[in-house]
Amino acid sequence: MIALESNRNSVLHEAAQLEVRREDWCSVREAADILGISNRAVRLKIRRDDSIVWREVFGNGGKQYLILKSSLNSEGARSDVIYSQPDTSFVNKMEVIYSPGRNSVESISDAIEISEENSRIAYARYDLIMLYLQYAKGYNGVIVERKKGFVQLYNKEQFPDLYVKLGETSYGTCERWLKTLKENGFNVMSLAPGYKPKQLTVSSEQAKVLFRFVLVPEAPPINEAIRIAKIAMKMEGIKDDKSDSTYRRFILKWKERNNDLWEAARGGEKALNDNVLPFIKRDKDAVEVGDIVVADGHVLNFEVLNPFTGKPKRMSMIAYADFKSNKFLGFDLMPTENTLVIASALRRTIRMMSAGEDLFISPKIAYLDNGRAFRAKYFKGVNNFKTSGLTGLFQRLGIKTIYAWPYHGQSKIIERLFGILAELERQMISYTGTSIEKKPARMMRGENFHRSLHERITGGTVMTIQQAYGWILNWMEEYHKRPHQDGFYKGYSPNQIWEESFDKIKERDDYKSRLITGNELNYLMLTDLKQRQLRANGIEFNGEWYWNEALYGRKHGAYIKYDLFDDSHLLVYDEQQNFICKAVKREYAHPAAFILGNDEDIRLVEAQLQEKGRLKRSTMRNVKELLSNDYVAEKQLQLGYTMPLSAEPLLSDIKVANLENKSGEKILNGTGFNYNLLSESTTKSKKKIAIYESELNK
Repeated sequence: MIALESNRNSVLHEAAQLEVRREDWCSVREAADILGISNRAVRLKIRRDDSIVWREVFGNGGKQYLILKSSLNSEGARSDVIYSQPDTSFVNKMEVIYSPGRNSVESISDAIEISEENSRIAYARYDLIMLYLQYAKGYNGVIVERKKGFVQLYNKEQFPDLYVKLGETSYGTCERWLKTLKENGFNVMSLAPGYKPKQLTVSSEQAKVLFRFVLVPEAPPINEAIRIAKIAMKMEGIKDDKSDSTYRRFILKWKERNNDLWEAARGGEKALNDNVLPFIKRDKDAVEVGDIVVADGHVLNFEVLNPFTGKPKRMSMIAYADFKSNKFLGFDLMPTENTLVIASALRRTIRMMSAGEDLFISPKIAYLDNGRAFRAKYFKGVNNFKTSGLTGLFQRLGIKTIYAWPYHGQSKIIERLFGILAELERQMISYTGTSIEKKPARMMRGENFHRSLHERITGGTVMTIQQAYGWILNWMEEYHKRPHQDGFYKGYSPNQIWEESFDKIKERDDYKSRLITGNELNYLMLTDLKQRQLRANGIEFNGEWYWNEALYGRKHGAYIKYDLFDDSHLLVYDEQQNFICKAVKREYAHPAAFILGNDEDIRLVEAQLQEKGRLKRSTMRNVKELLSNDYVAEKQLQLGYTMPLSAEPLLSDIKVANLENKSGEKILNGTGFNYNLLSESTTKSKKKIAIYESELNK
């Protein structure tokens, strides 16, 4: 028994290691040449000699036999033959599709689904037949008697593990199982109870034409590819004797075993990465919430009023999600193509991680999509985020930036969250559909009733960007309470994961180094790249006026930083990007507050009047200082007479020097000023006036 078990293990090991290639097999005619016998003798020999490995295939001429060359020798058989062979009939028929060295597949068939229990029985029967053949191999006596001797040993429970699974058997049953294996290319599942394969008899030539039109980047529907392939078969003189259903089953069965080729040929590298290649499983327990935040973009499937143009538009949403908890953190809507919206959304993300006392915790890593498709979709003209200044913005806060691999959707967990966001989008009255096929009825051609119904409901108005922000925020708050249905933290909601993990951040050694104040985050706000003009009421933005007393008296260009969702204030900078002030939105006063308004209206008007009076007094005080006695004296000098100046003497009491020009004429006399003398050069005039002023001071 020990010897038999050893031989069994050897056979199974060799079978597992065997690599079957197309050139390892030969036809009956080739086998006849090798053995030096007739074709008919070869057919009889493979039926009677169990040492020869063979199988049936179906080609243009009907059923054919293929024989493993290594099982043939000049004497007619090898003593070390291995019987366990995977089926390679499909490789034979599809040699153009398969590359050299590619592993073979099992027989392509429409077998019924096999249960787990029947699969175990099939494997046990297969092991028994392998031992059955190994026991008879190389025996010089009557092979039948040898095989029957093995069955007797088996029924005496010499192989207890197999006997428990299969029970008692007979020589006839073993022969029947062996025949079934041979007929099915040693497909293990052919021994399963209830196995009823339905062979697909698509020839090699037909298969080549089919895949010529199926495995193409245009990825046509299978039915369309079959129809075109049948036309090509007719033109090329290839027999087309199969139904469309047969061709379709053949293609789908091939796809099941060659999904990598299918996805790469029809969908490209992204499809291969997303659907076939294995991905790295990441341990989320190795980080805490806020350590890694992942950013991505999404075009909202409902319309919002563009604050800059006043027209409805599907806004682009840039959002960050926490890697550990899958929780939405900060987001921003992008009316214009401005890369700083990524920084603005990060600012909101950091403000979500509050540490109290106007302190916030910054992430360690920001994960961004640097793929060409993402940049082209949201930021036209940006070739690479690494050179757009974003990396420097993040590093100023000590945040390291990682850019995702192109075509690797698994690295951006936020894409799945955008898919869930579609349930909110469908609730919006301005919903436009998640695809062309799913557009609402009002957007379809000829749907006048639905269009008029929508206009009746909305009155032709569209929600503002602030209203959209509120809707999204409320939906996120509800979503964060839902338990995960699968994944690393199945059964826990994002809020639960966040709360449990957030407290652990404060226990870390680097906690204080990650703290940042609200003012330090201001530079991450959106910047208006267009210079705006400062006016009497301050600065105008989105149809509103923003004011701070620091803007009073200024009339020059300025830049602003703003938050689209918090329009209560702006940050104002001069042309050299020097900070001026924080301007707040001006409130509208009641036109008749003291008669028709309430107490609040009266207080607002009084406050604005007081401010106006205070600014006016301040200006006039400064003007009076500018227009001092020196200015009055200068003007009196020009006019040639004097006005009383508090404690100053009158001009008539002053002894005036006899100032003369080159011609000897008096500049000043006792009666007035000689205007004809002002035509001299500026330098000379200034000198003479200086002398006159010095005389006045004597």
